[in-house]
Amino acid sequence: MKEITKKEFTGIFKEEFENFLRYKNALGYYKKIEGNLLYDYLALNRFLDSYKLEEIALTEEMTFAYVKTAEHLSQSTRHHRECNIRQFAKFLKSQGYENIYIQYDCTVKP
Repeated sequence: MKEITKKEFTGIFKEEFENFLRYKNALGYYKKIEGNLLYDYLALNRFLDSYKLEEIALTEEMTFAYVKTAEHLSQSTRHHRECNIRQFAKFLKSQGYENIYIQYDCTVKP
């Protein structure tokens, strides 16, 4: 992972975003974590940081609010955001975090 990526993530989710991207990279995904993909996860990090959480948690309200912030964007972009937060939530759950909401049903169709 590029050094700039490590400097960009902030807040309580910083290490988890870095671990998530390392994990995906080890599986063969995100070989080049740059451009739009990096921007998407940095935007998700900033959004989650705005909640000023003291412990890692992801609620249903936060999940829907993140997708809702993209209402002015195309349907495919909104669907992409929904997928990003779902993948990150699944990763957090696999790391043992309990207070994680995973939205399995798509509300935005591709």
